[in-house]
Amino acid sequence: MMSPVKDDLTGAALVRLMQLSFAEQEISLPDRGPKTRPNSPHASLTDKTALAEAVLAAHGPAALLKVGQSVQRMAFDPLGAALLAARNGPDLIARWNRLERYIHTRHPIIVRSVSETGALLDHRGAPEDPPSPAVDYVLAGVIAGLLAVAGCTDLCLAIGPDDEPSVVIAAGAVVDGAQPIAEQTGLWRLSWTPGTRQPGPAAALYAQPDQHLSKPSRTAIALVEGDLLVIWSLPRLARQLGQSPRTLQRRFAEDGLSLQGLRRASQIRHASLMLLSGPASLASIGFACGFSDSAHFTRAFRKATGMSPTEFRNSARTGANQG
Repeated sequence: MMSPVKDDLTGAALVRLMQLSFAEQEISLPDRGPKTRPNSPHASLTDKTALAEAVLAAHGPAALLKVGQSVQRMAFDPLGAALLAARNGPDLIARWNRLERYIHTRHPIIVRSVSETGALLDHRGAPEDPPSPAVDYVLAGVIAGLLAVAGCTDLCLAIGPDDEPSVVIAAGAVVDGAQPIAEQTGLWRLSWTPGTRQPGPAAALYAQPDQHLSKPSRTAIALVEGDLLVIWSLPRLARQLGQSPRTLQRRFAEDGLSLQGLRRASQIRHASLMLLSGPASLASIGFACGFSDSAHFTRAFRKATGMSPTEFRNSARTGANQG
């Protein structure tokens, strides 16, 4: 028998979000629903699917799509905070795809097209292992909710085959009378009006830059640490600071810094604080700190600290217990 699949995007974080949303909608959860503990960093794919399918059968697609209206509840998980920091629609789609690559999801969302005003997405798996239609509705709703936080207004979502899609979100509101469709529930057409994103809660995890550094270096550190999913190049960072790349590089050299070293130090500092501050999963922390996958996170963290992330967290707990 195949063991349950652990998936930190569509596992515990999503199950908790679903449970919170259903409580807000005054939907009673099934007696034999998922047993995810409130602070557990993991849940099985089976848990998520069983809960979504039970609610779809009893309450229809609207209840699942409305899970996206609660996405701000994800802000206190590193993974959720990283998604909620998206600056616009294309940035949100890129972050979601990056997360799927990080966790090597078995049901990726294929981006058929994306622009400043819309996207065509295809949630799929292998022919013998397609995603559950119920989970399709949940994920489509969550992406719509994240797009709204990223400043996208007048959001519309149509689900289903090319010749007869079903509009399930219109002008940003879930269509309560939406009925389940028979096929291609993973094909999503999204359109929106670009706008200014709503500011999310600030994590403020990073230390204040050394005041002995030059102002350009201090500002660069603040920009890099402010969002570790942004991959800054020297020219892009220089433009943001109103300087030439050569001038900024000279400032870095005078302060004994490099952009690569600055970014890696920021990643390790953030990861260390997150490992010490709560029960978030290693996958969630590694993704939020801008690593490409769990192996990359572990290698970089061990090189910097002499310990794996798990060893670092356990040693801190042991020290606290002994103290």
